[in-house]
This record gives sequence, C-alpha cells and structure tokens, in this order.
Amino acid sequence: MIPDLWREYERFCSIRRGASAAGVFDLSDLDWISPTTLLPLGSFLLSSKMRYVPPRDQAVAGYISTMFSADTASGELLKSYVPLVRLPRRNGEEDRVLGLIYRFHDHGRSYGGENAFKYLIAEMVDNIYQHSRFSNAFVMAQRYEKKGFVEVAIIDDGITIGGSLRGAGMRVDDDVDAIARILREGISAKGSDTRGYGIRSNARMFTDGLKGVVLIVSGSGAVELAFTMPEGVVRQNNYHLSGGSSSLQGTLVSVRIPFPSERVNVHEYTA
Repeated sequence: MIPDLWREYERFCSIRRGASAAGVFDLSDLDWISPTTLLPLGSFLLSSKMRYVPPRDQAVAGYISTMFSADTASGELLKSYVPLVRLPRRNGEEDRVLGLIYRFHDHGRSYGGENAFKYLIAEMVDNIYQHSRFSNAFVMAQRYEKKGFVEVAIIDDGITIGGSLRGAGMRVDDDVDAIARILREGISAKGSDTRGYGIRSNARMFTDGLKGVVLIVSGSGAVELAFTMPEGVVRQNNYHLSGGSSSLQGTLVSVRIPFPSERVNVHEYTA
C-alpha cells in the first residue's frame, strides 16, 4: 500500500509551528523533503517576512531556492533529478514548462500511461488557471524507485476551492465540504460547465484505477482519498484545519501512485 500523503503535509505544519515559536525558519538540518512538504513550505516562505536559514543539504536548498527564482517562469528546470517548475501567470503559456516535466518523466509511460499522466497534470493546472486567481503556482514531480511510488504535487496561493465556489454563489458548509463535494459531485464554480469533473475524474483514476493516494488541502480543510489493501476499497479522511500552523493560503493537490504502474484507460474515468 502506498504511504499516505497527510503525514507529509503535517511535516510542513510542524516546521511552520517550530518557526513561529523560534522566530526563524531554521532548515539547516533538513536533508530530505517530498513535494507535498516542499511546495507549501516554499509558498509560505515566498509570502513570509520571517528570517530563513537554508538547508545544508545542497539538493534540498536548491529546491527551495528555485521557488524564489524567476528563471522557472521562463521554462528552466532545476538542475537535479527533481523537476520543479513555476507556472506562468498568463494562461496559454504553460505548455512549454509542463513539457519539461513530461519529458523528464518519459511522458508518464510508466505512471499509468502517457494519457493518464498528462491528464493528471493538465487538469490540475487547468483548474488553477480557471478558478484560483493565483500569484504564484508550482508543479513538482518526483519518482522514488526504491520506495515504489511517484509523487506529483501542484500548489497555488489563490482564493481556495471554497472561496471559488462561494464567489460563484454556491453554498458550502466549510472548506472540507467544498473539497468533498468537488470530489464526490464534480461541482464547479463555472456552474454547468464540466471543468469541475476533472478533479473528480483524476481522483477516481489514481485511487480506483492505479491504487494510489490523493490529498487536497485548501484553506482550512483537507481531504485524503487512499486505496487500501487488503480491503480493496478507497478510504476518505477529512481534516478540519484550524489556526495559522495548519491551514493553507491557496490549494495543494498531491498524488502518489505505484511505480511502475500499468496503463489505465482514461476514458473509463472521464466518461
């Protein structure tokens, strides 16, 4: 069974709590970090005025510094075994930078197939451009061959899923309800437009189809869907986040799937 993603997000929350107590982000001892921890950490550092001590580990320090670099906006990849790209602010210019991730990961041929991998990233990115009103957004994908999985994460610092739905006049109880409803019903801030079904289709494809894990954190809510063994069912965990150490300004979507994975038929989950 693939390790859950919630613990990786909790790791970011723990780092942020420690920094708030100490008055400084001292990351000097950080020697390993997953996309689900790195992206919210880097996003927070971008908006924070708090002093920052970089990791001594050069690879981890490089990931974080890349999030501060304008070079990623022009399509540069971090010079390491991990691709991390910043999405351009203007919709329609993202294909070039996403192409870097596709090529780096052999177009997802071992991640459920090329169609599934590109659908995953394209739908997550499209939702950001359509709904989030972001200032900064990043995509990161990393393969852990020894651990047997691939992790893909995308983050934005926009208005959150709940904020988007409420802005469109839709009633949701709270941020957990907003996330759960897009996963369950495919609701969208575009109303009858079908774009909202992209996240739901992605979640089904990568849990039911590929036996993986999906985590969405947005504002003060988080929902994790995970395929469980030996039951063979998808478990849903809801998390109500309170306080500055747990909630997120914007939205994080993370996926873990087995590596290598057999090809899945995208149309089975998008019809």
